[in-house]
Amino acid sequence: WMSDDLSKNYDVVKQELLNTGNIEAVTKASSPMTGIWNSWSDFSWEGKDPHSDLVLDVIMTEYDYEKATGIKIKQGRAFSRDFADSNSAILNEAALKMIGYKDPVGKTMKLGDQTLNIIGINEDVLMANPFKPVAPAIILFNKDRGAVILLRLKNNADLQKSLAAMKPIMERHNPAVPFDYEFVDEDFARKFETEKQVAKLSGIFAGLAVFISCLGLFGL
Repeated sequence: WMSDDLSKNYDVVKQELLNTGNIEAVTKASSPMTGIWNSWSDFSWEGKDPHSDLVLDVIMTEYDYEKATGIKIKQGRAFSRDFADSNSAILNEAALKMIGYKDPVGKTMKLGDQTLNIIGINEDVLMANPFKPVAPAIILFNKDRGAVILLRLKNNADLQKSLAAMKPIMERHNPAVPFDYEFVDEDFARKFETEKQVAKLSGIFAGLAVFISCLGLFGL
């Protein structure tokens, strides 16, 4: 999670993490890969019903988001240092379907009074509730907003050596907070724990019901 110290030192932290040789990509975002922390309704676009109150999930991030997360850009491009992307946006497939643009790349939409240039379409990614369809979402370029640091290890990187290399960097630039981390696959798996517990309880109660029924039959 991004503390004040990490926010101030982010660019240096990012470069030092990449310099370890174990990390493929580093970025920061307004929410983790397993949750959406912003949903806004003040978007508009050509052809939108002015009386509708449609909501888009919002992710604010910077360069290398697609590299760190592994999301696939299906049309257009990701944010790039070769372009002025301060007003750029990337839509997921669900958002494109809701908006209805035929050829979205190069078209515009608005966030309040701000005009956003659509530069890409990314494949739908399940981040929130695994038991609901992927919601319409938009990725906005914003280097000043970051709640979490996301990074991807290189395929051949040793996990323990990588963590050992990261720890002194994080402790040096974030001395007030202990070095902590989470793995996306483990965090996502926790979303199913409640369902597993309900399934176990249902099985137990079903077994008890059958047992009680058998006792009744035996009594008869």
